[in-house]
Amino acid sequence: MKLRSIVSVGVMALAAAAFADYTDGKVCGWMRVDSDLAVTVVGVPWVDVGNPATNVKVADLVKTDNLTAGDKLYVYDNGTWLFYQLSSGGEWVAGTTANSSVTPVEAGTPETARLARGQALYLERQNPTEGGVAKPFYVYGAEGTALTTKTLSGAAGTKFLVASPKAEAFQVTTSKISGATAKSRSASGDQIIVPLTGGASRTYTLASGKWGYVSGGVRVKEGDAGYLPIALGTGFWYIKSGAADVTITW
Repeated sequence: MKLRSIVSVGVMALAAAAFADYTDGKVCGWMRVDSDLAVTVVGVPWVDVGNPATNVKVADLVKTDNLTAGDKLYVYDNGTWLFYQLSSGGEWVAGTTANSSVTPVEAGTPETARLARGQALYLERQNPTEGGVAKPFYVYGAEGTALTTKTLSGAAGTKFLVASPKAEAFQVTTSKISGATAKSRSASGDQIIVPLTGGASRTYTLASGKWGYVSGGVRVKEGDAGYLPIALGTGFWYIKSGAADVTITW
């Protein structure tokens, strides 16, 4: 069965940010992502519809109904960028240029490329707002088994593009990220980088038991409870400053 268009479930999409669908005997999920960013880090909460035992196809994950021809996807996996572009026919195709804000190094084939839950990708849109408000987009796939943690392994300086696999906002706290290296006077510490409106980003480091950022020379701790909120369906960069594994508990 061909995946149904967003149009056919538009009423449901307006009613909830995330909801279940039923396709060929499988429980599938739609997630509405409200973002006004030109470049959004998109989470991967689903597995493949045709085979729930495998990772979701890049071509299927980000639905094209509410996007514009020429919008782009960038996948970062193990240090390599892959690039895709939305055709005038509404399909994701291998990218043809390397000129972009994230500088990909090679075109990808969306029909064969797959992403695991807990990973993330960039969506670059030409029209992220409509009427002055955020223009939503949607991600689709099959419901997988519960995924509660993600382990980040690699040398100091290794980058990961990650997002919660759950259909809910994620709050970064020290209890949810174990093994993180805190900032000190002699070391930079692990970093979390979150995109902001206008193409800017904000870099958080762990210090004094909280994730915070520096503004005007003053360190700001995010939230009274020391948490950093990550919006539903979106993700962030994580950069390790040490060799030890870091585990994120979703």
